[in-house]
Amino acid sequence: MRHRSLSLSQIGGTGDADDHPAEALRALDAELATTIERLQRARMELGLILRQSAPTDLPPQFATAGADTPMSDADRSVVTVMGSVLGLKGMAAWTDLMNDPLIDPAGEAFDQLPADAPRGEDSAKKTVGSALREICNDAQMDVLRRLAVLLAAAPKAASEGRSPRERPGVG
Repeated sequence: MRHRSLSLSQIGGTGDADDHPAEALRALDAELATTIERLQRARMELGLILRQSAPTDLPPQFATAGADTPMSDADRSVVTVMGSVLGLKGMAAWTDLMNDPLIDPAGEAFDQLPADAPRGEDSAKKTVGSALREICNDAQMDVLRRLAVLLAAAPKAASEGRSPRERPGVG
């Protein structure tokens, strides 16, 4: 039993007992089952990578989807992180997105944004405001302004335990 991950004291203790060491053996069996499942998953992932020549830098669930999807280094890093934090539904949705990617010129421009580009809240507000004025009508701009006010009030309202629509001290 020594080669099955029982310590010497555990092995010694099993021979001293009048009863059969069923509990220790059940615990060992459960540990071995968990290890075997982990190793089987690793083998399946390795087989998938070998069969489909999938990228090795992406999580296995995303590797086949990401094989034919053009991604920047930053995108690949995000996908790697997402693979460790998403649940099953999130991973399925992310994989669907990777299988049918939305290639947007804005994303490409974002990837090409130089490190010395203008930064800060004022620069962002000016740039976004200018873009929105070009694509939105007056009614849409009014809704966006109201939304911005509500969103700005939301963190403070949440910390006070009220809705952003409620006025302080009312409700």
